Amino acid sequence: MKKIILVTLLSTLSLPTFADDTCSIERGSEVFNKCTACHRIDKEQSHFVGPNLHDLAGRIVGSAEGFKYSRQLRKDSRTWNAELFDQFITAPAEMFPRTRMAFAGLKKSQERADLYCFIKNLKEASK
Repeated sequence: MKKIILVTLLSTLSLPTFADDTCSIERGSEVFNKCTACHRIDKEQSHFVGPNLHDLAGRIVGSAEGFKYSRQLRKDSRTWNAELFDQFITAPAEMFPRTRMAFAGLKKSQERADLYCFIKNLKEASK
């Protein structure tokens, strides 16, 4: 009975999700400023400390050509999508304990949603 009440309560909350139209490419661009110390987004740029994120959406985890990933990421066969990105960027070291990504994560769900919108739009805009 408690589980049903909790699920019902959670389903009524209006938290921003990646499926909503509430994410903003412009705000995501601002959030990306936190990533620029290690990542590049221009299609023509090479990898930096971390992989280039231009075509992250839809790419298999740990598969950007020419970047040396940690073993955990190389072995992961999932494809980056909104939900996986959200889980990862919330706390990268929790998802992949041996990741080389030294970033604590983004705690605000709206920032994560906006960042994914921005990154996904880069790929879509270059088609």
